Amino acid sequence: MDGVNEELLYILDKKTGKRRAATDSEIAAKLPKLTPQDRVPIPKLEQFTSSLPSTGKRVRSHAKRIQNVVERGSHAAKLFLKYADKFKVSFSIEDLTPLVPLESVQEDLSAMQEEDYPYQAWNKQVDGRTVSDLQDLQAEQARIFNDGLSENQLKRYHEVVQTFAAHKQPHIKYKNRRHLMTSDNPRVMRYEVDDDAEDDEHLSPARERCGTYHLVHAWTQVGNLKKGLFASDALTGSGTSLAATGIYYKETQDIFLYISAMFHEIYPETYSKYKEAFEAGAWMQEDPGVFLGRVIVYKLQVHPHLDRGDDGPSVSFPCGYYDGGCMMIPQLKAKFLYCPGSICMFEAYRIYHAVSRWAPMVMEEQDVLTPGRISTVLFSPKNSVEMLKGKPPGWGKRTDFGRWQALV
Repeated sequence: MDGVNEELLYILDKKTGKRRAATDSEIAAKLPKLTPQDRVPIPKLEQFTSSLPSTGKRVRSHAKRIQNVVERGSHAAKLFLKYADKFKVSFSIEDLTPLVPLESVQEDLSAMQEEDYPYQAWNKQVDGRTVSDLQDLQAEQARIFNDGLSENQLKRYHEVVQTFAAHKQPHIKYKNRRHLMTSDNPRVMRYEVDDDAEDDEHLSPARERCGTYHLVHAWTQVGNLKKGLFASDALTGSGTSLAATGIYYKETQDIFLYISAMFHEIYPETYSKYKEAFEAGAWMQEDPGVFLGRVIVYKLQVHPHLDRGDDGPSVSFPCGYYDGGCMMIPQLKAKFLYCPGSICMFEAYRIYHAVSRWAPMVMEEQDVLTPGRISTVLFSPKNSVEMLKGKPPGWGKRTDFGRWQALV
């Protein structure tokens, strides 16, 4: 991965004369100010795309609709488990658990950035399974099956998330190295717009705010376990911000019911544990579960990191219009195609991972949505799962996580 802009992260201390880590306010002071033109725009849509398949049969019953979505997700996961490629390695997941220096991981990752690097380096197991092989099959018009998200699901999610971001503009945490961009202004993503139909070479520069949203029903403050559980600020907010969060959850329910059904098939025991914690700690009823946390990474690069604090496997998926963005697992020397529609499930708290550098596509004059990569990560914090164990459904919101003693 390209190195982050170190000049943004450090500053010369006037008192000691030594270089030290800059505070968020000191980093912000170095950056160009945001302008109204940088705001995420509201997509000009008459209505959101339906996330359901075009079967021609309309399901009027809400319960039946949910059942259909869950059945489709479960069926997709069963097909994946039955037919997906499997690779064997000479070590177990436990062998990767002892932490290795991040610098070592970054060195492995640098070597993997080469275009001719194999998509995984496990002897002959890669034969017939590379991106080139897939492209050859597509050229032959072979039938390709996708067990991930459908085009309709992706389009709806992109529409809803950009609308959400327009009403709740994204912010970046400057010292979070997993997302800090290499540019001189990491608060915006730069892209180009083809706004001249008669001149294909005429491209106008544009910018859009980027950042992250940590929507977590129940988590603990860093270093303050004794203070108990809290809903994240991004989840609650106030006024239009709170309304935007509720609408975002409601308008993407089908998609996350589908993903949860897949997770149930692939990790049944973990699903049951997450479900118990979610039912006890869920703060917003519009979220169908079963994960306590959801992070939206809005048009930021993703550098090597571990998702420390997760209780178990997490789920992630990308959407948007961009080039690049492979899933990189340096400890496995593995590089996976990770395009819109892909769903990734693994123990991200144990294995270093990153996303190779991506670039937004050119926005055409008729496009409604802006380009760039949006990823969403579903997880449940370990501390939260442990604290919610044995608690009844609705306990967190009804008692403010046990603070109202008369209601406990």
